[in-house]
Amino acid sequence: MGTQGGTQEGIPESTQGHAREDAHEESHGGTQGGSRRVAPLVSRQQQQQQNDRQFGGGEDGAGGMMAASARSTEDLTASIPAAYLTSESGEGDGSAMAVSAKMGFLPAAAALDTGAAAACRPVSDFSDSACAQALSLRAPSDHSQEVIETYSACTNGLGAFPKSQPYVIGGGKKQAALAQANVDAPGGVQTEAITGGWGRGAFVYSFVHIPKTGGSTVAARLNVLARQSGGCVTAEDEPGRFNASYPVDKNHSLFPARCVMDASTGTFVAAAHALHFTQAPEFTREHMRGAQADGQRLWIKGMFAMGSCDLVDAPCVYVTVLRDPVERLLSHYKYICLQGAENREGWLPEWHRLGSCPMDPYEFWVAGASEPWGEFNKQGHPEQMVAQLAPGADPGSECALAAATHNLAAPCTRYLLMEDLAHGMQRLMEANDDFRLRVKDLGKRASKAAMAVGLGHVNAAEPLPPLLQARFDAYVGDGALMERLRGLVPRSAALYAVAREGYHTQWERPAGTC
Repeated sequence: MGTQGGTQEGIPESTQGHAREDAHEESHGGTQGGSRRVAPLVSRQQQQQQNDRQFGGGEDGAGGMMAASARSTEDLTASIPAAYLTSESGEGDGSAMAVSAKMGFLPAAAALDTGAAAACRPVSDFSDSACAQALSLRAPSDHSQEVIETYSACTNGLGAFPKSQPYVIGGGKKQAALAQANVDAPGGVQTEAITGGWGRGAFVYSFVHIPKTGGSTVAARLNVLARQSGGCVTAEDEPGRFNASYPVDKNHSLFPARCVMDASTGTFVAAAHALHFTQAPEFTREHMRGAQADGQRLWIKGMFAMGSCDLVDAPCVYVTVLRDPVERLLSHYKYICLQGAENREGWLPEWHRLGSCPMDPYEFWVAGASEPWGEFNKQGHPEQMVAQLAPGADPGSECALAAATHNLAAPCTRYLLMEDLAHGMQRLMEANDDFRLRVKDLGKRASKAAMAVGLGHVNAAEPLPPLLQARFDAYVGDGALMERLRGLVPRSAALYAVAREGYHTQWERPAGTC
């Protein structure tokens, strides 16, 4: 099982169960984002007004994103800002599918049939979603593989779960209260009465860890930031938080303390209960306000982290890392199929008997889309970037793409691009004191080790044996195979194009919380 950051002092090592660690690898074919011009992202108030219009919440004020009547897929697609769907000539047809076609990511014949467009019903209060309810019905101590596989099926709209109810940021009860506080603040200055006693900025940082996007580098930094912000706790200090967090390596000086809450494994059930459903004492508003005043922060990390801000009654920010979708598919294929990483986790029984994974990248990912992520499907759906940012819908649908794009543009979201991860980390530090390393809190040795994490990638992949490397290189050099692979991720490709276009402007808009 991979660890985060080696044994450098000051960087806790995670030994979580099934949470996969990303390995930094070379690019395959560069970026694929096109050159469309995108207008700056909207402000918090404009975003809220846009939410009300697009999701039918006008009559209910800031909290009315969830419409009483069904919204069509075409209606929700309108949640993608118009500039994202506009070509250089100024023409746009408002179709997320058309974006993919314009960018050249659609194959001649779709490899995955997503079926007819279904009514799209976004959910703006995550705690009320089908996926969250699937967690609430389980005992907090139930960390079984079955639970997290069931939850994964829900986030991907598989099985008996709704296929078109993606979670969207910005219109739930909690977000409405925060938005109204901003509107009511005299001269834009928030008073203690308006903020409910919260200081400026976030108390919670939730990292949505999309597999194979360089997330281990960010996760290692989160461990350091958790330590310097008083986020490491023992079972005696805060049992609810401790039981819902990743264990620290037993050889680390912090052991047995735990620092970052788990949103990737079965432990996520305990996290959801501690934060919301049964609410541990350490997650009451009064306790968290006092913790924030003392300089403490709460850190969450995992592939299922989107929606977690709704589960905690405190100001929260999402952070994620995106990557060219085809490069991500190739990297994940290499990691699981060819390397057999993490003791061949996710391999089928017949692969174990053969001693190798016989699939090419296209076959591997078609198989990943056919069933929920789980014991024998560690790759998951090829459209993982969309799935993790818009849980609760078929990630191959326009409904999910529109919701994911909406969430990425939310004022309380900041995203980094793997192609320039160092730049993103630097911008986070410049924009937010909570991401800056403080020598006085960590000590000189630990700060030096932590800074090394911020300057480069951690958990680098082991090189493949020559024969497997030659096999991988042959796949990458097969133009027809790469085209088929691109055909599996039209939604992720469209999302990534939007992200690249809006990357720099996101740093220019005021940061918000949700």
